[in-house]
Amino acid sequence: MAAATDSKFQIEEPTRRGTRSTSVKIFEDYIQPCVAEFLAVTMFVFVSVMSGAYSQGVTVTALGTGFAILIGIASFGAISGGHLNPAVTLGVLLAGGMKPILAPFYVLAQLLGGVIGAASVRVVLPADVYDAIKGGITLGTDHDELESWMAMYAEILMTSMLVMTVLFTAVDARCKVPWAAAAIGLAVAAGIVGGGYVSGGSLNPARSFGPALISGIWTDHWVYWVGPLLGGALAALIFRVFLGSPEQRIILK
Repeated sequence: MAAATDSKFQIEEPTRRGTRSTSVKIFEDYIQPCVAEFLAVTMFVFVSVMSGAYSQGVTVTALGTGFAILIGIASFGAISGGHLNPAVTLGVLLAGGMKPILAPFYVLAQLLGGVIGAASVRVVLPADVYDAIKGGITLGTDHDELESWMAMYAEILMTSMLVMTVLFTAVDARCKVPWAAAAIGLAVAAGIVGGGYVSGGSLNPARSFGPALISGIWTDHWVYWVGPLLGGALAALIFRVFLGSPEQRIILK
């Protein structure tokens, strides 16, 4: 009787993965992840900008942005990996954590999400509020005593911290943890608090690109590409040379 009961409730392993048609394989392996990245970044940029629209301090923006990242990764991570950031995509690519062919499509989806998120902010905010926050651009160098290279250096440091968090909590099999989304969200929040005054705390080219395009304000925009991408590359280098698991290191395996 026990054996019969066990067999009654036995769940068969799904076989769809092994018998997928070419069209289904393309849809699930390439289109779905890009759609997930687009949706997640759209929501993230909207929440990030809106959380700072009426607040006077960086803490509220940091918490809103961090929670938006956490939710995006928890919701879409199983589909796309939950990058939500071209700098993270670069870091994961260089660390050997994704198919190279996917990387440019991820970045395009992320940038488009940033534009739609920023455009949504423009739709819902009154003109005077929108103008007061300059469309939500990240512009720490707006302070007279700061120079562009200072903002870039802050972006490198904060983004490398973020990407290392991604690599060690969600990519390296030796270090993966079930609460990776929370750790990554907190890393983003910490980066905004730590670098917000100097650079605006972008850590993400898509976060800066969307508001810049919609507002038409491109002041020091290069900082938010060069800094985060160098930070992502630096994190991947540290991972591949020194701290990654043996199968992911490029030396002393």
